[in-house]
Amino acid sequence: MHSREKHMSQCEVCGAEGIIKRDISRSYGKGDDLLVIENLPILSCSHCGESYLNAETLHAIDNL
Repeated sequence: MHSREKHMSQCEVCGAEGIIKRDISRSYGKGDDLLVIENLPILSCSHCGESYLNAETLHAIDNL
C-alpha cells in the first residue's frame, strides 16, 4: 500500500515526535466520477495512530 516511509517532525494532533510520511493510493467519488490518486503522501503518527494530509496535498487534490 505504501511505497516509501520517511520520518518527519511532530504530529499536528498529539504533538509527539515520530511522524512518518507514507505514499498511498486513495479513491474519491464513484462510478463515472471515480478518481484514483496513486502515490498520495500522508502523514502518520506512530504515537497516536492519526493519519492526515498536509495543506499542500489538500490544495493539490482540490485543484484536480
